[in-house]
Formats: sequence, C-alpha cells, structure tokens
Amino acid sequence: MKLSTLTLCLLGLFSFIACEETSVKTTAAIGIPADSPSIVTRPEGWDGYWYSGKAEVNSYDLIQNRYGEDRKGDAVLIFVTEPFLPNQQVKFDNKPSEEEAISVLKLNRIHRFNTGIYDYSLMLSSFTPVSRNQYPHTLKTTLSAQDWCGHSWWQLNYQKGKYQAERRSYFQAEADAKVALDGVLLEDELPGLMRLDPTKVPTGKQQVIPGAMYSSLFHEMPEAQTATIEVDTKGDEAHLVISYAKNARVLTYRFESEFPNKLLGWEETVKGKRLSSAALKHSSQEAYWGQNSNQFSSMRETLGL
Repeated sequence: MKLSTLTLCLLGLFSFIACEETSVKTTAAIGIPADSPSIVTRPEGWDGYWYSGKAEVNSYDLIQNRYGEDRKGDAVLIFVTEPFLPNQQVKFDNKPSEEEAISVLKLNRIHRFNTGIYDYSLMLSSFTPVSRNQYPHTLKTTLSAQDWCGHSWWQLNYQKGKYQAERRSYFQAEADAKVALDGVLLEDELPGLMRLDPTKVPTGKQQVIPGAMYSSLFHEMPEAQTATIEVDTKGDEAHLVISYAKNARVLTYRFESEFPNKLLGWEETVKGKRLSSAALKHSSQEAYWGQNSNQFSSMRETLGL
C-alpha cells in the first residue's frame, strides 16, 4: 500500500506504520530455536515502542585499543524506524515518488576517542528492513571516518543479489575503489536484527562481511569471511557472538534477553587481546531532532557526553 503524505505526517517525523506483521504477545526469552511453535514475533508493545515517533538514544563508555594502547572514549548508538525507498535507498521525505516506502530500522553509530594529541571520529549508518520476509538483507550501510591524518568514506548498497561497495579514502591502498560483493550477512546488520527479532538472527557457520569500523581502522577492503555466529541467553542477558576464523577475531554483543532487547555493551578481541569494549551508561527515547536549541544542551550531561 502506498503511503500518503497525510499518513506520514500523523505518524511523526520518524515513525511509520507496521505493515507486514501483526503485534502479538510473547514472553519467550531468546535462545529458543526460531522454528519452535512457541515462538511468535512482535512482542506486546513492539509497535508502540518502535513506532512511537521517538528514537532510542544510547550512550556508552568506550575503550578502543589503537596503536597498541587503550583509549577511553564515547559511543552513541541511535535506533529509530523511518520510511525508506528501497530502490533509491534513501529516506522518504514526503516528496513525489514512483516507489512505495517501506519501514526500516536505522542505526546511527558514532565512536569518538583520542590518540595522544589528535582525535578519531567514526560514524556508521545501517538501514535494515523491518520485514525480513520481504527484504531478507540490510539494504544499505555507510561509514565516514576522520582523524588528523585524513578521512575515508564507504557505502554498501544491496542491488540484484549483490552488495555494490564504493570506497573513497585519503590512504593509497583503499582509495577510489568499487567492487561487487556477494549478498551475504553484514556484521553491521546484526545489532539491528537482534533488536527486530533475535530469533531470526542466522546462526552457525556463515559468510559475513566484517564491520566497516573495523575495516576502516585497519585499512582493509571489505570481503566476505567465514564466521560462526551464536546467540544464547545467560539470565537477564543475551549474547550474540561472532567469531572469525581468518584472524581469530571475536565480537560479543550483550543485549537484554527480553524485549526491547537493549544493547548493553560489547567486547571485541583479536587473538585473545581486547580491541574494543563498551558499557551502556544511559538509554532513553528522545525526539532528538527537535532538541537542537541551547536549552537542551544539559541533556548531554545526562547522556554522559
């Protein structure tokens, strides 16, 4: 069904009608096989939470190892649903379009830390369709990374069964590249999948394209690698573990085991040594795009930023 401008206005700037699946009750913890007859998606309150007209804003204490030393910093992860044009792969802004908008869960992820005199800033955006049945792949991810040496940018677009990857960089080895990658799992889509429905996260041995932030920091071009994915529940926490065979890299995300499955933190190791870790310090739902005047500056203190 094509969405009218009036409908979108009524939903608010970042909200969108849930269309493919119906809200149903469940208290099942994750970790139960997805094909279990007791598992149903969309827990009670799912639509009200994700289509509230607000974003979920989360701040974290970040530790990033860079140049052989641990650096303290901050990370902010913002989850929000918004209408998205699947062919143009841009947000639908109520302008005339031949396309029907779909609902995506957008993740904006920002990491900032200092290395001695200078600083790093990395920002990732991913756009994951709410309906995995209709759209089984994240449609788009982008990354920009800046430090005092230079900056880099890359983008993946899912088109015709492939990810079209485009990269621009200050650094010679990764500059001005365009490649087509197999349409496999993205590491960067997995946090969003855990928020949408943990029971639908693919597990076992998978082909996975490593995270854009990791690839950017180590100046690696994106390519699919063999990884093992596990999801299990440990009391109040659910752990999503991604283990890569190639470089002995292990990334463990910690989530609440019950809806809304907030991301509590993560730890990333390479050959057993910590590369990064983060712990949640504040989480709230905010219409942050309307909180841009000076009167809201104190809210950064609340976020611990």
